[in-house]
Amino acid sequence: MEFVKILRGMYCWVYDYTPAQAIDFCDCSETTYIKIKDLILQVTSEQEPEMVKIGGEGIGVQFDETAICNGELIPNPS
Repeated sequence: MEFVKILRGMYCWVYDYTPAQAIDFCDCSETTYIKIKDLILQVTSEQEPEMVKIGGEGIGVQFDETAICNGELIPNPS
């Protein structure tokens, strides 16, 4: 499974896209989107509530829709 599809699936999950919207945005099959969603739910359920965060003390994290749409990870955009 392509990493960009996982990123797009996460974006869809966070913004509560309908399955049809998510499948279209991720350019994947329904089965693939269900696998992505199951993976997200599995990872989040295994974490302690206080550990479900991105970044850390003194670290800022920004999700950019453009990067997700283009399948790019920009570690330090500034």
